[in-house]
Amino acid sequence: MYWFTNWPKLIEFIEVWRILGASKFYFYYQSVSREVYEVFKEYEKMGIVVPIKAEVMPTNKDTGYNPDYHLFRIGDRIWQNDCLMRAETKFAPYIDGIVVPIKAEVMPTNKETGYNPDYHLFRIGDRIWQNDCLMRAETKFAPYVDVDEMLIPQNNQSLLEFLEEEEKRRKDAGGFGFKHAAMSFEAEKMPHLKSSKEEFDWRKLDFEWLKTATFKQQSAMGKAVSMPDRVDLISIHFIARTQWPYKEIGIPHSKGVYYHARNNWLAKNKVELEKSANSTGVYNSRLRSFFTDDLIKTVRENYIKIMENVEKSMGRKPCHDYSVFSILKGCMRGWKSKGKCSPYVMCYNALANFTEWVYANPSKYESVDLIAL
Repeated sequence: MYWFTNWPKLIEFIEVWRILGASKFYFYYQSVSREVYEVFKEYEKMGIVVPIKAEVMPTNKDTGYNPDYHLFRIGDRIWQNDCLMRAETKFAPYIDGIVVPIKAEVMPTNKETGYNPDYHLFRIGDRIWQNDCLMRAETKFAPYVDVDEMLIPQNNQSLLEFLEEEEKRRKDAGGFGFKHAAMSFEAEKMPHLKSSKEEFDWRKLDFEWLKTATFKQQSAMGKAVSMPDRVDLISIHFIARTQWPYKEIGIPHSKGVYYHARNNWLAKNKVELEKSANSTGVYNSRLRSFFTDDLIKTVRENYIKIMENVEKSMGRKPCHDYSVFSILKGCMRGWKSKGKCSPYVMCYNALANFTEWVYANPSKYESVDLIAL
């Protein structure tokens, strides 16, 4: 996670995935708001979340070269595989985040030749940690997803029940690949996306927007659930290498769907939501049966408990400021042409004073006076 502030979404994600059957979460972070960090700590006390520091690499003292410029879009694969190997649960979702410190150390420079292997981590370095996680895993199933993603079976089973049933049916399964589908919500029902920092009241969030979940046709790559004892290498969207004789088993939409709910896919209101929705009923009927009043009640009750403790720990009202997304979009504009690929590095100057941040490892690149809480 870098410059992550959306703690309402984080709690929603954890609680919905717990209902789906997840029991342990591994989060890796570079920079998160104080509120996000305190949410992590509350779940850590419950034994549900394991936070891990995704530390940045040091700048070369002689040349001034910063290898962290080149970790965007693939650096996360390091942590995905690290998470897979750490997992001590049957299902281990791994997302961008962290709560307990675990160092991702850089590789040493060759003393004789001066060669620095960390120069070549762009677009592949993350795979180191993804697979490190894979080898540590003590779980039976390990899905790797982001906080705006869900894997929902089409029947009324939990994801855990579904996977266990599929494993019995396919003895050659090393994991399961779910195909992509977009999901939209009614933004008008999300006060944390429109209230100002001063007006925002965390107690007013009711999570009723979940009942507006609507399928939206959008092509993209899928996500996979690995079985750690049968998989050697994973990537962001698929299992890169299974052990013989196992393989990744494709799951059709008729059985289960990988839903991705990006913020830029939100509908402004009910009219826009209905207008953009796909006409097929096979998806929306299942979403309605999943996001029930009972589910929302459970999410809401646990949210209140967590946030009451967060507010007490912080000694102030938890704040949420949605404008961080527009700032990120601005400072990342044209990143390909600039040859710089790290949101953490590129957006530091724009966001360092935005809120109270918790960093994985303050370095001289950022500032000499940063404090890791």
